[in-house]
Amino acid sequence: MEQVIASERHRQDYIRILYYIDTYTDIKYWKGHFLDIGVHQQQEMCLFANTFANYIGYEANPYYCNELLNAGYNVENYIISDNAGHDILYMSSIPGYDSLIRSNAGDVIGEVTIPCQTIDNLHKDKHRVDILYIDVEGHDDKVILGAKQTIEKHKPLIVIEFLPDYLKPWLTSQGYILTQDQDWFCIQGEKNDY
Repeated sequence: MEQVIASERHRQDYIRILYYIDTYTDIKYWKGHFLDIGVHQQQEMCLFANTFANYIGYEANPYYCNELLNAGYNVENYIISDNAGHDILYMSSIPGYDSLIRSNAGDVIGEVTIPCQTIDNLHKDKHRVDILYIDVEGHDDKVILGAKQTIEKHKPLIVIEFLPDYLKPWLTSQGYILTQDQDWFCIQGEKNDY
């Protein structure tokens, strides 16, 4: 993999994630996967991929995905959602703001149809999941809805940028506690000790 220097903002996000992991999980027992949904570019992703052996990134933008694959990272080109199929990704002139929601993409410079998949379909009976890191420009709830079986089975630490109120009761019923830190929500269940 090529060496990438992370920006200060990306390092701060990385430190925040490590804090959540240290606070809410028991890392010595990790045998599962770190799923990074909405990778965007290498600056932040390289920190996670180089730290966690079982890292898998999902990036909807085919240009960014190919860039990451060519750099040797484990990343797949899917929109992670609540159903399998296809959807339109609105490409933004602002890096990192591509979205399935046109108004969230800002200055739209194009659109592309991308295959959709759910976390449940991708990881059912394959991998244990310890962390879901979700940053998908307003599509966060669809990612959670498509990961319900995975969440029920593995109780991963969930770090998410936006969490709609309607999902909070279901997550609470699964034993999760919600913590908000600046722009991020950290949702943790019991410490993974298996």
